[in-house]
Amino acid sequence: MSRVTVMLLAVLGCAAAAWGQEWQAARLWVVGSEKSIWLVGASRGESGAFPTVQMWCAGAKDPTGSPKQSRFLPAVSGSIRDLTADAQALHVLFSDLTTREYFEDRESAAGMRWRDQSDEPPLAWGGDSLEAVFWALVETETLKASATQPTTEDDRASIDEMKSDRVPRFTLLQMRNDEWQRLPAPIAADQGGRFWVAGRQGRPWLFWSVQSRGVLAATLAEDQASSQPVPEAVGDWTRPEVVLSDSDLQCGWAGASKYGPIFVAGRGQSSDRVRLYLYMREGGEWTNKDAARDGTEFLEVDPEVCGVGIGRDRLSVARPTGKGAVEFGTGEIGLSPSIRFTTLSLQGQAVEETPPGQGLVTLALMLALLTLVMWSRREQIARPIVLPPGLIFAPVWRRLMATLLDAVPAMLLTMPLFFVFLPAEATTMDPAAMQDMLNDPAMRSKFAPLWYAFVLLYSLWCLIWELAIASTPGKLLFGCRVMGTTMARPLPRQIIWRNALRVIEVGLREPGWIVTLMMMVLVTRNRQRVGDILGGTIVVMPGTAEQQERVDGDGEP
Repeated sequence: MSRVTVMLLAVLGCAAAAWGQEWQAARLWVVGSEKSIWLVGASRGESGAFPTVQMWCAGAKDPTGSPKQSRFLPAVSGSIRDLTADAQALHVLFSDLTTREYFEDRESAAGMRWRDQSDEPPLAWGGDSLEAVFWALVETETLKASATQPTTEDDRASIDEMKSDRVPRFTLLQMRNDEWQRLPAPIAADQGGRFWVAGRQGRPWLFWSVQSRGVLAATLAEDQASSQPVPEAVGDWTRPEVVLSDSDLQCGWAGASKYGPIFVAGRGQSSDRVRLYLYMREGGEWTNKDAARDGTEFLEVDPEVCGVGIGRDRLSVARPTGKGAVEFGTGEIGLSPSIRFTTLSLQGQAVEETPPGQGLVTLALMLALLTLVMWSRREQIARPIVLPPGLIFAPVWRRLMATLLDAVPAMLLTMPLFFVFLPAEATTMDPAAMQDMLNDPAMRSKFAPLWYAFVLLYSLWCLIWELAIASTPGKLLFGCRVMGTTMARPLPRQIIWRNALRVIEVGLREPGWIVTLMMMVLVTRNRQRVGDILGGTIVVMPGTAEQQERVDGDGEP
């Protein structure tokens, strides 16, 4: 393998590192409230590294669209233990039991300190669909003493009376106004194996599965949120109701809507392929609304990968595709809901959401390539080229100005598409507003193909002109032209080389531009960039030796 081929592979490697590998979801979650739908996806953690987590939101400001990314939802690195959403925020519990809150229209913030309550993760974690309230179910014995002791003798007597001299196995914690409140869970839930919690207007519904009875549910006895009949109370909780008694339950999801509490049961003979059955409470009884459909077929999902949730009074489902994307769909809550899916593109999002250090990595790779080129062509770089009388090396500033002029045709061709991709609400050309929009990862993902199209059109423009006349309109305007290092007209392969490298240098944006300027100003004696060195070309203009000395001295001819 020739050194030129090795260097070309290195260049392509730099480009691949800069443009990044496509993020792919290994696990999805969907949660929501009556105002928003949240979609969260985690990649597969490789070689002991934490997964990369991406987030999307369809909030109150976008009541009809699919979930979108924004600059307020940057990608993060971490392992998610559980998550839920209330009317205000997305609450994420990570595997180290730290929490964080994410918002539709502002930066995220640290959440409550879960370890102040327990050193064990909650058994269930659910939010209120109408208020900024969420709940966590824990085993009573895992709560820290300060979180379980009543503060007054009256409180102690009230709780002792409610418990009928029996300590419940579980305690429900309610987070409201940044303070935890504690309520013993119903005694009937002591036999539960799996748990779910959801609520509306401050009223939680607790669901639990019992092997011999299916799924049961209970709520607070005092009716604060619903006009539906409230079942007979047992202490602070209602008497348990049977939601479903099916024996093929594999998994479940709980939610709440304006129609009341909802339970989505994943039923099937296999734990990795289930159908989604919707159970709703109507007229004081739980009814089976039958399985959700994808078109005319029953919808089947892998619950270990796909996300299911209730948001905006709709059933929402997210599932990964085999092409590095996520399909998201919603359906009306009702009889056999039909889910209509759309694809959320993930191309380039991992690059857009990577930390600023990624640019430094790309720059380091480009500098490594520069070192490789310098070492392999060190004699060519160190040897000054003797130009014929009447020619001098074109100053860097002239080449930069020629570049800007030559980029105009490509810009004119791609600019109309830029406005096509603008959202309909972007009616202002305020610089600050435009900057915020361009910082939106979803918008940057949309504009990425336009950037690549611009780079290719610009490079093709230069290639065609240089093949024809060894110059470009921009270079002609500034009196510059391309020559071979042998002082002959450059061969087609030389022109192809220098323009192929131009795609990489321009396409890499800032790192590529920095290395190009370093090559022409600091490294080479003949003002050559990487494409010139590999192609064996130079850029010259008419001039005298005295003018060249002034150019070399202070940059002005």
